[in-house]
Amino acid sequence: MVRKLVYLAVSILITALSLHLLISERTVEILLDALNLSGVGLFVGALLMVPVIQLARTWRFGILIGGGRWPATRALYRISTLTTFLGYLLPFRFGEFSFPLMAHHRLGLGLAHCTGIFLYTRMMDLLFLLVIGAGVILLFFADGWPAHWLAVGVVLFLLLLCGLLFLPHLSQPLEWLLSRSRGERWQKPRAVTQRMLAAVRVARNPGHNAAILLSTTLIWVLLSLLYYWAARIALPELTYFQALLGATAASLSFALPINGVAGIGPMQAAWAYALASTGVAWDVGIASALICHSVLLIGSILLSGLVIALLSGETKPPIFPEALSNRANSE
Repeated sequence: MVRKLVYLAVSILITALSLHLLISERTVEILLDALNLSGVGLFVGALLMVPVIQLARTWRFGILIGGGRWPATRALYRISTLTTFLGYLLPFRFGEFSFPLMAHHRLGLGLAHCTGIFLYTRMMDLLFLLVIGAGVILLFFADGWPAHWLAVGVVLFLLLLCGLLFLPHLSQPLEWLLSRSRGERWQKPRAVTQRMLAAVRVARNPGHNAAILLSTTLIWVLLSLLYYWAARIALPELTYFQALLGATAASLSFALPINGVAGIGPMQAAWAYALASTGVAWDVGIASALICHSVLLIGSILLSGLVIALLSGETKPPIFPEALSNRANSE
């Protein structure tokens, strides 16, 4: 209980400090000017992207859980939506760890298996963002770099790209080490790790891996479009390239477990800093970041309310080998 109170106090402090440092009188003026009828269409259009993004996330979860077969889709959409909502709401990204618990409870899959799926998607997202970020920097910011630094940048980009494309195979050395481990003390860690790697084994199928890469690309393209439409409320001259750069920086910062309540903090600063590198004023960048974040937060709240109201029925566990083996072991 004391630890939870400490986390809550720190998160509130981060949020308060971020709001104090980021928001100025000019930022408030820009936000008030943006609250007019001309921005309603962009706001609603960006808001409607939220359920579509969740469909893409549900598709990716479905591939990792069932391979070529779909698990209980309505239940999985509900789980994906609530995971995103809790990820925004709770500090330090704690809310996202609700995915393994909800998937275990509603889909009948093993907790270790669900944890492996969650960690694999987060690793995929991180590598994808790093590839996009490195590519944007090389294309638009590498002019004038010394040749050796340019070569380092290209090599780093290629390594990240190979890591993204061949991510399912990077765990094979770990599996080899586990197979070589002997003794009773390794039995339980080996079994848990093997169950966590079930999603990785699904992704090693070339067709499944291609579908996972496609769904990941779709998620981040849609998210960058959401940022583009929402940010243009305060920044009409914003280009898609600027939105892509800002969305990448904001998402990378959101991956760090240092966000405050409702995701306020480094995410908005990273967006504004990225846009400032393209000539956008800091106050305008902060205002557009807050509008984007409000779209994500409001959309997540509304969609979560809808799925709780409409998709709250109990779902029978899907008939997959993993679910069957877990139930057999428990019996």
